[in-house]
Amino acid sequence: MRNSEPGPNGSEETVTTYSYVRGWSRTPIDSSRFKVPDGHHNPAMRYRGADFMGGDVTLGAFRPGKHVVERLPVNQEVRVNPALAETLGTRTKEPVQVNDGKFYIGGDPSSPQIGDMQISYTLAPAGAVSVIGQQSGSDFVEYQTHAGNRLLMVEPGTISTADMFKQAERGNVVMTWIIRAVGALVMFIGFLLILNPLVVVADVVPLIGNILGAGASLVSLIATLVLAPLVIAIAWLWYRPLVSIAVIAVGVALAIGLKIHAGRKAAARGPTPAPA
Repeated sequence: MRNSEPGPNGSEETVTTYSYVRGWSRTPIDSSRFKVPDGHHNPAMRYRGADFMGGDVTLGAFRPGKHVVERLPVNQEVRVNPALAETLGTRTKEPVQVNDGKFYIGGDPSSPQIGDMQISYTLAPAGAVSVIGQQSGSDFVEYQTHAGNRLLMVEPGTISTADMFKQAERGNVVMTWIIRAVGALVMFIGFLLILNPLVVVADVVPLIGNILGAGASLVSLIATLVLAPLVIAIAWLWYRPLVSIAVIAVGVALAIGLKIHAGRKAAARGPTPAPA
């Protein structure tokens, strides 16, 4: 948490306070890298997660290999048998109990402590599976398309070829826009970093520093709204020219609208009074 506190000569100082909370993690958390490691020690993780695949997986008359099975969603929870807790405790030489269908290694499950562990199991449920690929004996392998891509699609349930391609296309569209949004955010941060030295220099006078800070954010936002759609549109220009032109138009309209809005706010504040 960061707080601004008055500094010498009317300036502001930023004071950062770090806090830590307990939580479950599938991977070890290195407490030595904490900003305040004293009093926040995480012990080594004694057991790690692992994936297992059945040795005789069948799909009708086919026997798909690991490259097919590992594409199935592992989303069915397996609740453990409480009778196994004593056997596991004998092997681990630690107190083991079953809580909410999971093995619990530690003290009281209602009050977890640092170092306690939960062990749970999930599996890919048995049932019909739809596969798009190339048959190789009793297995399926990737199919080499004319476009140069290698295609192997696996979905649980009975799904038509057309629906599987539609699902894949929707997933690609969503992922593409997520990547574009992240790229635009990185562009905005880049513009802020470029303008940040001016803000740091102006921070000697708090009022000017605040004004320049707001101005730097506004300039960075306008530049991002103009350039990010432009970059996306250039990538689309050859394949989808109409979409490309529409994206450019939207970016320009957003930038102009933001500039007009900023101008109206400045006009509403009125002229700055001249010094006496």
